[in-house]
Amino acid sequence: MDADAIRAYQALKTVSKDPVVRRRRGVEFEQVIEKLLKSEGLQPRIRIRPEGEEIDGSFLLGARTFLLEAKWHSDDLPASQVYAFKGKVDGKLVGTIGVFISISGYSSDAVDALSLGKALNVILFDGNDFQAALFDGFQKVLLAKLRYAAEEGAVYFPYQSTQIYGGPDPDERFLTPEHELPTERVAVGSPEDIVIICEGQSDKSVLSELGARILRAKQLPRRIVVIPAMGKRGIPLLANGLRELSPRSKFILVADSDGDPEGTERQLRESLEQDVHRIVVADPAIEAWLFPAEPDPRDYARIRSRQESRSLPDVMRTAAKDINLEELQARDQPFARFVDAITS
Repeated sequence: MDADAIRAYQALKTVSKDPVVRRRRGVEFEQVIEKLLKSEGLQPRIRIRPEGEEIDGSFLLGARTFLLEAKWHSDDLPASQVYAFKGKVDGKLVGTIGVFISISGYSSDAVDALSLGKALNVILFDGNDFQAALFDGFQKVLLAKLRYAAEEGAVYFPYQSTQIYGGPDPDERFLTPEHELPTERVAVGSPEDIVIICEGQSDKSVLSELGARILRAKQLPRRIVVIPAMGKRGIPLLANGLRELSPRSKFILVADSDGDPEGTERQLRESLEQDVHRIVVADPAIEAWLFPAEPDPRDYARIRSRQESRSLPDVMRTAAKDINLEELQARDQPFARFVDAITS
């Protein structure tokens, strides 16, 4: 743990809305990364400029050199920026791996496209991963991601996942309804009752809130772990690896249909190495559970996020707190399947 890097990072999170100050935040963020990498002896270099291009930095781990790209935007990073960095990595020594850090996360199509039919040479960190690296160590988080990429072919492995408790039990473990735990410790101690794997951080916020509300309403003393795969194609890859860690847990996979419910379920099943307890396909997307009156629930959620100057996961979590569960279950069949999956 590097206290200076943590303090500097926390200061950046409360940066002014002044556009000039926000632009400077990118440079200051690179300095935070440099502090963190130096504290772990990774010999970082920042702002490398080969002929015709610019790379944010590099570092050494063992005998391997890693290239580094870091972004701090307000919205999910689009595929184009991730592809541009991958092109830089492709042009370097065979075996070079790139590490992309995006505090705002990634668009699902960016992660899915990286995983589709190409050599994997880029590992993705989001804001939650980077914050975990500040406290647990950058090397520890990176090694967990590298191992999962090698074993399962996933460019994104979430270092931490959300654990929810529910039920009437007065035991102290139920006094804190939600906390984070390392994903690789899903099965430590008694195995979790249910593991939910979804597409992204916004979906994780919704499913965590809805799952906790359902457990409280049904008075079920169960544990749920919610894990974002950062893309539809990553959902079965995560399930394949985590089944080894938690073989007795029920696995529920939740994905958006994107207009093709049957095709989405088929895509998920084709990549699974073992069957799972339930696959729930929200049609056309989880946002439709929260904003059913809107013709484009996804777009409405994004607009509301910008208008309220709040993150998309926060906006969706608030909506999930307010939604009437009985009405939602009556009108939406995929949600009814979700309720049945975690209560049966």
